[in-house]
Amino acid sequence: MKYLLAHDIGTSGDKAALFSADGHLIASKTVSYQTFYAQGGAIEQRPQDWWEAVCQATRAVMAGVDPAQIAAVCFGGMGHCCTCLDEQGNFLAPSLLWSDSRSGQEQAELEAAFGAKKCYEVTGHKCSTAYTITKLMWIKKHWPEVYQKTHKVLTAKDVIVYRLTGRMCTDYSDACGYMAYDYKKMAWAPEIIAAAGLRQELFPEIVSGREVAGYVTRQAAAETGLAEGTPVVPGGMDGQVANIGAGTLGETNFHLGTSTTARLHVPADITDPQERYEFWAGIQPGTGDLAGTMNAFGGSIAWMRQNLCGREEKLAAQAGAPVFEALAERAAQSPVGARGLIFLPFLQGERTPYFDARAKGCFLGLSMHHTDADLKRAVFEGAALHLAMMMEDLAQLSGKPAPQTASVAGGAAGSDLVCQMMADAMGCRMLRLSVGGEVGSLGAAVCGGVGVGLYSDFSAANEFLSVEKEFEPNLVHAQIYREKLALYRKCYPALKEIFAKQA
Repeated sequence: MKYLLAHDIGTSGDKAALFSADGHLIASKTVSYQTFYAQGGAIEQRPQDWWEAVCQATRAVMAGVDPAQIAAVCFGGMGHCCTCLDEQGNFLAPSLLWSDSRSGQEQAELEAAFGAKKCYEVTGHKCSTAYTITKLMWIKKHWPEVYQKTHKVLTAKDVIVYRLTGRMCTDYSDACGYMAYDYKKMAWAPEIIAAAGLRQELFPEIVSGREVAGYVTRQAAAETGLAEGTPVVPGGMDGQVANIGAGTLGETNFHLGTSTTARLHVPADITDPQERYEFWAGIQPGTGDLAGTMNAFGGSIAWMRQNLCGREEKLAAQAGAPVFEALAERAAQSPVGARGLIFLPFLQGERTPYFDARAKGCFLGLSMHHTDADLKRAVFEGAALHLAMMMEDLAQLSGKPAPQTASVAGGAAGSDLVCQMMADAMGCRMLRLSVGGEVGSLGAAVCGGVGVGLYSDFSAANEFLSVEKEFEPNLVHAQIYREKLALYRKCYPALKEIFAKQA
């Protein structure tokens, strides 16, 4: 039997999943790694930790499997981090994650040198601290010895592809996240790299994420337990890989992770005149989406669990049940609308549609009659309303009707409360996929299967998917959320100056 090994290298850990060629999940294993936070917006990880997690997770899922039966290894991973390697492939510094916001001054310098509008026209992205190019500018200024020794700058999954094969490359979807990629020409944009004062040779070659990029080396085989010569298919950025794994059962899809993206498939010539929504290249060359990303969908829920849920922790421990179940049960005790309480989920600044690294999370409208259940429901609602706002904007930009069905997967999608809230907030039928938290891994496996000829194209994912549960929008609740969304839209503009002074 042939197998496909997929890795989803996320913000909190690496999830390895072993699939049979007919799409059945054989085994999965998540290995966590540490994130380091510091003042000034520093958010870093050690790239060596990624590699060690991949090695450990690979050996765990392959237990009892002949390594020679692995047809391909493929990846999805968090995008636009900044990892500097020297010519020998040594890591020169911690990796600056996508959420690291230290490069605000460099963003301003790039806008002045190249032009904010021109940046959007060329790259499809609004100039931001979120992207690799401004982070590399920051490294050049603050860690000059690292910059001088740097041979290539890679994202998370590309680091692992290199350690497996010895080839330093990226794919089209991850190249987009550098904000140095001309999405119309499908190549690096030398003019923006020059305006940033960077060396173009630091940017890796761009390859197709659905084709074999190399083969597992002898050294990598010894460390991972894979067979030497196993094909390695790069895959792509986590959101685009999950997009493949979600198939086409809905008109659009949501993969609920730490961050979460709203997207619509559009031609490349449809852009946003206000530069709020961005074009992201697909893994299939020449394809892409108009999309927006919120930084802390799952991040807000994780913060709530860590800081507001001592009671739920105790109840879950007594019942031997997951904490999330107790948390959702308590939030459901608050009425729809959380009795007017609004939560802004800007715990890591915010990307779409504000692109403001200084934005802050907050509760608005808190009074003596509110309970902890209201606060918890407000956090869930704030995350759902932000997605609803982005989908409403995207539908207007595309000229298409808003989607009537959407598939949903990922960690929080396991909650009926979350799925129903999304259905109500968007007025859209939600289809919870059976693969749940494995949608990113399935997407990577399908990429690998296409790369080695097991599947003809990405539609193979549909054969492995089923709908676990459907959630129809409640019309009464939908009206409450429409009114609350109108108020939610007014909150950031009213608080923008305050956020700037708090930074």
